[in-house]
Amino acid sequence: MATTQPVLEAASLIADTEEEILRVLGNHDSSTAGVYDMIRYHLGLDGSGASAGKRMRPVLGLLAYASIAGDYRPALPGAAAVELGHNFSLVHDDIGDGDRERRHRPTVWALHGGRARQGRAVIAGNRGVREEPEHGSHPLAGRGA
Repeated sequence: MATTQPVLEAASLIADTEEEILRVLGNHDSSTAGVYDMIRYHLGLDGSGASAGKRMRPVLGLLAYASIAGDYRPALPGAAAVELGHNFSLVHDDIGDGDRERRHRPTVWALHGGRARQGRAVIAGNRGVREEPEHGSHPLAGRGA
């Protein structure tokens, strides 16, 4: 007798991934708040209603995990890490290419000072990659990611 797997909706997987990302980017001390605001802005998770991108990488990872394990939720930290790492590369790509717009709004570096202050955008991009769970001080460390 075959067992039936639950139907997974992409919108639910994306919402759960974004919730995990926001949890990771949550409470930090005031000295780094601006950098985390830039990361949320770039990700489209700043509450503005701007496009957040497709989130294909985490969705595919969660679907693959669910096909093996059944429940995708234990893989959410990894999905968040994949999306943060991908977006890290996009911030740096925008700087390197001189792109002033992504997803129909100003890029992080264009919004926060243009070429003269690209360093802040680089820091935001680097911090996004720093939020990947392999770093022991990170909130996802020890959560199976």
